[in-house]
Amino acid sequence: MKIIYYYYYLREKESGRELKVDIRNFVDSFVKSKNINLKNKIKYIDDNIYLLRDANNFYLFLRTRKDEIIKKIDSNNLDIQDIYNLLRENEKLGFTSFIYFGDCFCGLASTMSGPKDSILSYFIEYLLKLVGVNEYEFVLKPMPTKVTKNEALRFGYIGKTVFEVNPQHKVFKGLAQTLGFTDQEVDGLEIIIKPKNRKNIKYSFSNIVDNILDEGENFGVKKFVFKAKNDINETLNELFIIGNGYVYDYINYPKEKLIFDTFNFKINNNRELQVKLIEFKRDKNYERDESLQSFFDNFSAVSWDNISFNTATE
Repeated sequence: MKIIYYYYYLREKESGRELKVDIRNFVDSFVKSKNINLKNKIKYIDDNIYLLRDANNFYLFLRTRKDEIIKKIDSNNLDIQDIYNLLRENEKLGFTSFIYFGDCFCGLASTMSGPKDSILSYFIEYLLKLVGVNEYEFVLKPMPTKVTKNEALRFGYIGKTVFEVNPQHKVFKGLAQTLGFTDQEVDGLEIIIKPKNRKNIKYSFSNIVDNILDEGENFGVKKFVFKAKNDINETLNELFIIGNGYVYDYINYPKEKLIFDTFNFKINNNRELQVKLIEFKRDKNYERDESLQSFFDNFSAVSWDNISFNTATE
């Protein structure tokens, strides 16, 4: 299962002004609230959606319409391990994702049918409406990962490499002639270069890059992506020279029993993520509104207990 990392921020609807915020306390206070009636009323289409606390800043994000799950969540003695066990016994009871919230960022890992980023955005915006913060929209933005040709060649270890070319590229033309097809039949070719087990193709990679991108980085090339790292003990990262890629990690779910610990380890050891967060926090295109931040920081579970469902604007 893939963990995709996102920046999150608020965009003022009228002005377009974009604000960096830390919503960890705001979210956690909602989850700790005893306002079960309010939590049961938040729906996406016909499904109930719940955010359940597993550990500090780490949550199970659940989409369900099954009474067996809802009744368990309604109980005063909710044990999240009971929810995990129910879902493992019968995955049709609900669809799950896992979320880690940090300052201005989150990591979201979804099972195949689990709630994705659009539902998370919907959920957080709904919470904002409940507390009267109607003038902002909540934005999730995947962290783009892209490198230049020269940066790609500086990596110490290169793994699997994939590129896609269209009929204008010389590789397409050469293979079309060799294999006997035409651009009237075929729109593009995707070529996968798969190294032998534990083999570093760094030196071959420079030739591949030169030959595929020698006519200009965008001419006839739809995609160029490769896996790379600098140190043998690091995890290979997927990087794009051409095309769109995002910062991510993998976890082995459901085999990972201590999924929070795995999340924590991945976040703390993803160097690209740490660099992106530093860049984002320094980015002057995003402002900090201290008054708004103070509002989020001082919200409490008791504050949520006093809010009714009707406060939200449909």
